[in-house]
Amino acid sequence: MSPKILVIRPDAIGDVVLMIPMLNTIKKSIPDAQIYPLLSAYTAPLLDPHDAVKEVIIDWKKSGKAKGVIGFLKYMKFIKDQHFDMVIHSYCDPYYTLLTYLAGIPLRIGDQQRLLPALMMNRAVPQYFRHLYVHEVEHNIALLKGIGCPITKVEEMNLHVPNVPLIQLELELSKREAKDKKLIMIHPTTGGGNRPWSLSGYAKLIDLIHTQSNYQVLLTGFGKKDEEVVSDLLSQCQTSPINLVNQTSITELKKVIQRSCLVIGTDTGPTHIAAALKVPVIGITPTKFVKSCRWGPWQTPNKIISHPEHCPYVCNPYECQKQDCIEAISPERVFTGIQSFLSGPLVIDKSRRDWIQHSVTIGVYLSEHSELPRLKKWVRLSSSQSLRVVIICTRRSLFKAIREEAFPVLELVYCPWYQWRSLYQIITRKDINLIQLMPNKARPIWEKIIRNIVATQMYVPPMILPEHININSEKAFFTDIVETLKGNFKTKDQIHPQ
Repeated sequence: MSPKILVIRPDAIGDVVLMIPMLNTIKKSIPDAQIYPLLSAYTAPLLDPHDAVKEVIIDWKKSGKAKGVIGFLKYMKFIKDQHFDMVIHSYCDPYYTLLTYLAGIPLRIGDQQRLLPALMMNRAVPQYFRHLYVHEVEHNIALLKGIGCPITKVEEMNLHVPNVPLIQLELELSKREAKDKKLIMIHPTTGGGNRPWSLSGYAKLIDLIHTQSNYQVLLTGFGKKDEEVVSDLLSQCQTSPINLVNQTSITELKKVIQRSCLVIGTDTGPTHIAAALKVPVIGITPTKFVKSCRWGPWQTPNKIISHPEHCPYVCNPYECQKQDCIEAISPERVFTGIQSFLSGPLVIDKSRRDWIQHSVTIGVYLSEHSELPRLKKWVRLSSSQSLRVVIICTRRSLFKAIREEAFPVLELVYCPWYQWRSLYQIITRKDINLIQLMPNKARPIWEKIIRNIVATQMYVPPMILPEHININSEKAFFTDIVETLKGNFKTKDQIHPQ
């Protein structure tokens, strides 16, 4: 008998798209499985149709059909009457875990780290969201360990694009006599998990694209808020981008993205749709909080543009109104990045080098003069790999020696070993994710105490690099950095590549 599998994901566009490799993995591993994603009405067209999906179920809660206790009980009965064999909580929320528990679904899989929802699961799987190297796609696939059978991993992200006419877009292209121009799509807003780039920056970028290249820019967005944002953006432009805000359905948006040669935005729904359609992406990610290693465009040519090192504050994108990280990204820098990106070979970077360069800041904790020769090699290799490095000197003599020798370092700070508060501020404000101890003394204190203390203010607390990281070649050095990042994902992987 074919197993009926319910997959819970009633949230945003990008989250649904990043779940697709998990659906493909289920279908590859259990070919006769009938998969039913539970989505909001807004995102349902993303997977209706999809090769791995039997049928999309519209979430009653988000559509207002499950109001109050009576509505919840009716919803529970509806789910129960479908006779699902298992549920996978890709979106792990107490409401839905209680719903599926009371509906009596035999096998309930979800995140073990969510304490309350985990009480209503019988196959809870640890999800280590603070592990820097692991992408959201991989977190979703890792949930399938709870199925309890051999799994063949399928990392492909794919979407069906119907052949729908884009009447509004064609009219706008005709008006501008731009039918022969390649399209660059910009989605200037974000769902709230990250901060968007400035409207003035986007306006100047649009003008640069129109005046210094042969591309036509079009703008997308949904809802009244996006309409207001884009109206403000258009008022700052000297040239005329095509405004498609509220002019496309989700189905039409997929077609618009497929027609574009490049999509620009933060880590938001349309950029993830672009990745699923293998359209190149420029990700403008201002903040330190949101890491490209987790949210970057999956398996499509992409380039990340960010300068979070210019921000001197602990990052909280949900509340912060300061402009340091926003203003650090200039329109000229983005335009140059676009030109170099599109003129080069558009290949997928499987090493995740660009993501690591924009996600990781390394702190070198230097406490002895005997380590200076090693530090020189370390800094040279870091610079050659474009890694961000902060050297923390515990002695003034070390600080002075490095200054006198003109080390090519990103930043150099003095912090005596006994000034723990200052050290805490340096690590949290500079968002240091990896620490190299020179020499490797007091490692247990760093791993057990300091790391846990700074974790109260950091989404990704720092890992301690191995003592003898390879500094004999650039390739070996970067490989050791990557292996250290991978090593922090401690669950034993039972999933085998296809």
